[in-house]
Amino acid sequence: MDEMDKPDLIIVGAGLAGLTLAYRLKQQGISALVLEGRDRPGGRMETITKGETTLELGATWFADKHQSLNKLMDELGLEKMEQEYGKYAIYEQVDEAPVLYQMPPQPEATYRIKGGSQQLIDALAAKLDSKQILLNETVTTLNFEGAQAKVTTSIGTYEADTVINTLPPNLLVSKIDITPTLPEELVQVSRQTHTWMGESIKAGFFSAEQFWLKKGIGTLYSQLGPFTEMYDHSGEGGFAMKGFLNDRLNSLDDQQREALASKQLSKFFEQYTSETQFVQKAWKDDAFTYATYTTDVFPHQNNGHTLLRKPLFDNRFYMAGSETAISFPGYMDGAVEAAERVAQQLSLASKQIHQS
Repeated sequence: MDEMDKPDLIIVGAGLAGLTLAYRLKQQGISALVLEGRDRPGGRMETITKGETTLELGATWFADKHQSLNKLMDELGLEKMEQEYGKYAIYEQVDEAPVLYQMPPQPEATYRIKGGSQQLIDALAAKLDSKQILLNETVTTLNFEGAQAKVTTSIGTYEADTVINTLPPNLLVSKIDITPTLPEELVQVSRQTHTWMGESIKAGFFSAEQFWLKKGIGTLYSQLGPFTEMYDHSGEGGFAMKGFLNDRLNSLDDQQREALASKQLSKFFEQYTSETQFVQKAWKDDAFTYATYTTDVFPHQNNGHTLLRKPLFDNRFYMAGSETAISFPGYMDGAVEAAERVAQQLSLASKQIHQS
């Protein structure tokens, strides 16, 4: 067995938190094996491309206040681009015709990662050894009863001193069997912790022509839907718009949602039907993101709860997903902060062991 078959620790999930944590630990000389159920790294960051045009179906926007994310991007040499809102927005109210209104100044600048959010994922993955990230490995059980923690996946079993979970708390307690059982209070909090973006339906279209901004339109708001909000999503490589479909459309299939969205967009833009390619992602359908709640949960409920940051099983199990962060839980910045918090905890624990 090579060195990565016996890592110091195992990270469950190769999203932004998992990859940031593995990167920080490698800087400390701590080996980590990252297990990911998807066939790609990135978690809830998902960039799709058409030619050189990128469009985000996952995490997208951030601001100057998101210092953990900005510092990591600077360190990795990544650039940001300011969101274009346009001179005008289309606003559609119930029982009224759509109207154009002039966009007011934004209270703060909003950014996207230049070249797509995937740039950050790729940059982190490039800092790791090729064998550190294993894809298509759905974790099914965690066992902390022996001298080594055991992690069983759909493919095999792995052992390490420590395990760090970066999955959404509700997904963790719903889909993974853990021995010994987690404290009941933590289980209940996890089941009632909102999964960031879990109910979101992100959608948009690629276009050969930026026909919306040619009219000064960079933003769309609607009380009718199916798009409730939409923004210019163009970049240096090409043109696109992207936004959110009404959460109630989770009950429909992709074809039904596309038909409704296309009808709405054709009403606003005469060029839409012949010039565009529609894409969408309902995160509620992503088994590696969303698990059904046992009770009603409101947005960001229990995100940042102190119980989600408490190490368990003699400091052999940590949680480091975005929902556990102290600042901006549920956002990209929260994922980076949570990862760096746990990296610091593990570094301190490692030093204490070596000094004893």
